Amino acid sequence: MGLRKAFYKSVLSLYRKEWARFLLLIGINIVGVGVMSGLGPAADVLCDSYSEKLRYSNSPDIIALNENGQITEEDLTAVYASEGVTGYETYFTLPYQDDSGDYYQYYVYDFDTLLYGKPELVEGEYPANENEVAVESPGNALIPWKIGDTIDIDMSIETTQTVEIVEGFSFDATIVLRQSGEYTVTGILSNPMYGDLNNYPSLLYPETNMKGIYYFPPSFKDVEAVLKIPDDIPGIGGLEIPLSGFVDMRLPDNAIAIRTSGFDGSSVYSAEYENRIDVLVDHLSESLPEGYSFLTFRENAAAYSVSLYADKVMSLSYILSVFFMAVVALVIATTLMRLVEEERSIIACYKSLGVDTAHIAEKYASFSILSVAIGALLGYYMVGEAVLAVIYTAFTTAYAMPGMTAWRNPAFGMLATFITCAVALLSTALVLYQSLKEKPAALLLPKAPKPGRKILLERIKPVWKRLSFKMKSMFRNLFRHPLRSALTLIVVAGSTVLFFTGFGILDASLFGDTPNAEIISLVAVVVIIIAALLSVLVLTTITNISVSEKNREIATLMVLGYRDDEVSLYVYREIDFLALIGIIVGLPLGVAFCAFIFGYVDFGKISDVRWWSYLIVPVIEFAMMVVSNLIMLPKIRKTDMNGSLKAVE
Repeated sequence: MGLRKAFYKSVLSLYRKEWARFLLLIGINIVGVGVMSGLGPAADVLCDSYSEKLRYSNSPDIIALNENGQITEEDLTAVYASEGVTGYETYFTLPYQDDSGDYYQYYVYDFDTLLYGKPELVEGEYPANENEVAVESPGNALIPWKIGDTIDIDMSIETTQTVEIVEGFSFDATIVLRQSGEYTVTGILSNPMYGDLNNYPSLLYPETNMKGIYYFPPSFKDVEAVLKIPDDIPGIGGLEIPLSGFVDMRLPDNAIAIRTSGFDGSSVYSAEYENRIDVLVDHLSESLPEGYSFLTFRENAAAYSVSLYADKVMSLSYILSVFFMAVVALVIATTLMRLVEEERSIIACYKSLGVDTAHIAEKYASFSILSVAIGALLGYYMVGEAVLAVIYTAFTTAYAMPGMTAWRNPAFGMLATFITCAVALLSTALVLYQSLKEKPAALLLPKAPKPGRKILLERIKPVWKRLSFKMKSMFRNLFRHPLRSALTLIVVAGSTVLFFTGFGILDASLFGDTPNAEIISLVAVVVIIIAALLSVLVLTTITNISVSEKNREIATLMVLGYRDDEVSLYVYREIDFLALIGIIVGLPLGVAFCAFIFGYVDFGKISDVRWWSYLIVPVIEFAMMVVSNLIMLPKIRKTDMNGSLKAVE
């Protein structure tokens, strides 16, 4: 009982002694799991949220536009008889080009009875009376009308009809339908079908961009009609005959909003939904007469654009997540392996006292698992949510996004946690297994240093002879600890690659010819911030390992009277040199990686990267290194000279 109590007290002492290393491991796990759990599900969250917006607004799955004119009862019967159709309604819409060449989209709705895709009232009231109009919320592209403004409407539509004056004498004449006057803006609306704040294309002509989108009450359909006689008709050629008072002329409905069962429970971006809609469109194409065109969410500019940029974010997420997790896993493995190696004498005591192997393993496994678990939880619920919120906010600057859906795909966070947990346990188990194979007497002794041998630089006499003692010592230490040197080099080079990629994407967003660049620019800022956090955490961890390895050497220098700055430089000189090499290696790798991402995501090009980014990246990397050095400075100054110099008896 006493032995077990003493053992568990020693477990607690491990946390007290290694609290800095424990916190660093938690921090690294926070960044690794947070990045993957935030970036990973972003595309699904974006698409699901926009799909829910369309669902709750009761948007039509298909809009059938009759470009030839009036919709017949036979057409409506064929639509309703089609399998999967649950409802429909008709309305009038027109992309109208004025004399200056600008396009405007007109809609005529009965807002009291409108069922499918009813625009949301943002401000004011729906138009109900003659000479009233509502306008689409301006976003970043439309004319910013306000409540009470008046809009001059001067619309004319020409149609050709066959006119029979007497039996046997007929000709093709032009009927001009006119609607004009001043219309007062009564409401500002938000149509769920127009979600791209920078792009308002016509439904019929996607290549055009609207200057205004206007919504009129049913009275707008009452138009003036004029019959224009062709010039070549004898006796009456060239006449314009008003039809008002003789014929009751109204604008005919030319659009059918169709609601289907395919929307129930399915995302508009799912393959199942798209297949159902494709089958129905094929059927309607055969059932309805010529002249109909069919618009689905695939042809909707906003819905398509959200999906397109969500896919770009997803592509970036996969690449960056793999990169981040590789660095995180490498640092976790090195840190925990070094921890167990430093505990050799403690493990020897446990074995001598008869503590079973399972309990010894439990001590170090708990340290590993607890740091991973805490880091994973904080990373998932703090960093992951923050990263996801930033990306979602970026999309709200370009699209009329709804509130973010509450559901998150936990697979990415779970995968990241599994990877870090597996790396932590495997690295701990590997070193622990090697230690437990040794006898207690051998474990009580420090590991024998590797036999000294000349490094490559020593064989280059002209260079080696000109190096100072400090520089010679630095180069020898670099080769004495190849694993740590390689880790430092990889981490700094990797951070440089991430920094350059972030700034490269940012430059392509700001200076390249790319639509909706604000979305990708915010993602780039997230990459830069996370790269900075990871760089500081990893460099601090590596420096902490270096200080632990050089404890006796640091104590010796202190006893010999070296100043604090000289002792610190002894530790930092190696890391700073490796950082310089890492930056030199990382910059061309960053250029290559950035070019690969541009090609993979189909966004920007390497020529968009400005010259100053090539200078900013090394400066930031060195700044992160200075920060990590400052963090570790108190530990160097507090080195226990007596304890560090005690010989192992």
